Amino acid sequence: MKENGVEKTVLVQVIHYLWDNSYAAAVMKQYPDKFMGCVG
Repeated sequence: MKENGVEKTVLVQVIHYLWDNSYAAAVMKQYPDKFMGCVG
């Protein structure tokens, strides 16, 4: 992201994880200034 000048991005859960969003949640918790999530 840094190399391409991207400051923030939105994480979208892929379907093969079904309802397990633990990885996305962990990333957003670790880097709250870089990642946000969306609910569809």
